[in-house]
Amino acid sequence: KRNPLYLSRLEAIERVCSKKPRKEEENWRVDPPKFTVDDIMWFGRGGKKRAMSDRKFRALYGIPPLVVSRLWDRIFCYFSGMLPRIWTLFDLFNCFSFLKTFGSSWEDLAHKADMSINTYKAKLQMSLEILDKVLPEFDFDQRKVNWSYLKPSCIIDTFTSPIQQPKSSSDSYRYKAKPKVAFGYKYEVLMSIGEPRVIWLKGPFKGAANDATIACESGIKQKLEEAGERALADKLYKGARNEEYFMRPVSASQMQEFDDLYNATVYSARQSVERIIKRLRNMTFNKKEWAFGAELHGLCMRVSGKILNVVLQYEPLG
Repeated sequence: KRNPLYLSRLEAIERVCSKKPRKEEENWRVDPPKFTVDDIMWFGRGGKKRAMSDRKFRALYGIPPLVVSRLWDRIFCYFSGMLPRIWTLFDLFNCFSFLKTFGSSWEDLAHKADMSINTYKAKLQMSLEILDKVLPEFDFDQRKVNWSYLKPSCIIDTFTSPIQQPKSSSDSYRYKAKPKVAFGYKYEVLMSIGEPRVIWLKGPFKGAANDATIACESGIKQKLEEAGERALADKLYKGARNEEYFMRPVSASQMQEFDDLYNATVYSARQSVERIIKRLRNMTFNKKEWAFGAELHGLCMRVSGKILNVVLQYEPLG
C-alpha cells in the first residue's frame, strides 16, 4: 500500500513537471507549489522512497536542504510565481550537482542527468542565470557590520582554480603547483571581517597574473578609494603604489599600545576568511581541471559565492 504522503508528492511532481500545454498560457506555468524541507529531501533523492540524511544531501549538492527550500521560495517571489515550463526543481538540483560533483565531459554529465547534451547545457545555463539574478548581490557596504574598527574592515586575497591546458597562450595561465606546474584561473575575493561574507568577487584572471596586477585590473582600488577604505592584505600586495589601498597587521617593531589586541582580532578574523575561501575551493569544479571555458567558470564561481553568503546567514561560522 502506497504512502499517502508519497502520493501527494508524486502528484506535485506531475503538476510541476507536466509538459501538457495550458490553454491560457502555453509556455508558462502559474502558481507552482511551494515545498517544505521534507519535500526538498524527497526531490533530492530523485523521487525515490529510500532514506536520505542531511549529511548525504549536503555531500551530493553542497548546500543544506533548508537553504534550498528558502531559495526555491525566493525564486517564485522574484518571478511573481511564473517560471518557464521547461525549467523545474529537478533542473535546479542538476545545477547544484554540477557545482558540487562535476564531471569529466558534457557527455558524462548529460548521461547522469538522463538528457541530451544540448538540453543539459541549455538547462544548466538557465539555472545558473536564474540563480545569479535571484541571489543577493555582493554588498561592499556590509564590511561595517559587527566591526568597531575604522579600517581595515575587509580582507583581500586571491585563489586559483585548476583548468586543463589551454590550446593557445598557455603560458599566461600557468602557475606553480606542487608537485608540478599547472594551469588555472585566478579570482580576487574581498571578505568582510566583522560578519564574514563575500563582498567582492572578480575573475577569472589568468593564473600567472600577480595579485597586485589583478588589483589594478579588477577595479578594487577605485572601490576602496571611493569608500575611504584600506583592505588588509598579505605581503604579495606590498609596494609603494599599493600602500594607500592595502595594509598589513602592525609589525612587532612598530607596535604601540593596544596594537597587540588589534593584531589578535585581525588574526582571528583572518582564520574565518580562510575558512570561507576553503568552502569556495571545496566545490568540485574548483578542484578538478576545468574544460568548459572561462565564461561558464566565472558564472559558476559568482553563483557559488552568492550561495555561500546565503548559507552563512543560516549557518554562521562557529
